[in-house]
Amino acid sequence: MTDSPYVSRMFTFDGRSVEPFRQIADELLRNPESIDQMLALAHTSHETAVAIGTTWIVKDLLERGVEPPDDLAIAIIDLLGAVEAADARLHLLQILPFVSLTAEQAQRLESLLLPTLEDRNTFVRAWGYNALGLVASAEPSLRKAVLERLEQASQSEKASVRVRIRKARQRLLDG
Repeated sequence: MTDSPYVSRMFTFDGRSVEPFRQIADELLRNPESIDQMLALAHTSHETAVAIGTTWIVKDLLERGVEPPDDLAIAIIDLLGAVEAADARLHLLQILPFVSLTAEQAQRLESLLLPTLEDRNTFVRAWGYNALGLVASAEPSLRKAVLERLEQASQSEKASVRVRIRKARQRLLDG
């Protein structure tokens, strides 16, 4: 899969403009295998541009209504434990609301999320807290501990992160 025609185009990513990724996503929009293709590419490449590109494309396709594959949760959990690029981690965290988690997956994901809560990148932290709320929704035994962690974080985090914390907390309290 590393000989994918998309890889060379992902390397044109300049760190700011997602236009190369958007063009690929536009091409893949009507392909029912597109998310699986991008996830397979993400798993086989160790290149930062490919990690950022594939995860952005998957997120974009899901946001545009492409049906998620059944094994999306497993793929996202595996990638979250493997990718190093902050932008790719952010995209994976932003994909999680599109994922149905089993209780077992939620427990596995919880340990992968803890480092995101201390990430230097504010957006990664914010979406890490959001994902923690999703985990607690999927696994009720984690609910109390997650609510406590969210409450503690709401006292010390930046305002931009606190917005996500409030939303995650409210979703748990309403659910």
